[in-house]
Amino acid sequence: MVCDRALRDGGVSHHYLGPAPYAMPSSDLTDHLARILRARTTEVRRGAGWSTDAPSLVDRRPRQNSPVTRNALHVALEAALVALGDAARAPQRPGDEALR
Repeated sequence: MVCDRALRDGGVSHHYLGPAPYAMPSSDLTDHLARILRARTTEVRRGAGWSTDAPSLVDRRPRQNSPVTRNALHVALEAALVALGDAARAPQRPGDEALR
């Protein structure tokens, strides 16, 4: 799942961004991450995530010891690091401030 927006359900995010129901990531960086995952033959779905500061959800860890879940997390982390590294090395264009 590549998050293309996050429902802002926590109190903290409202201190950093203007009023809006969703926090929106850089579309260029999100597209790049999806391309990297597809290049690794990973099925990519895009959709909304949920941002919350509710500590009562900390213990919800379904399938945390599953090899499939662990492998998926490693693939996602590797792809995210590649995408962020590429963005950091790319020449900055107007409007890219959110990437840095």
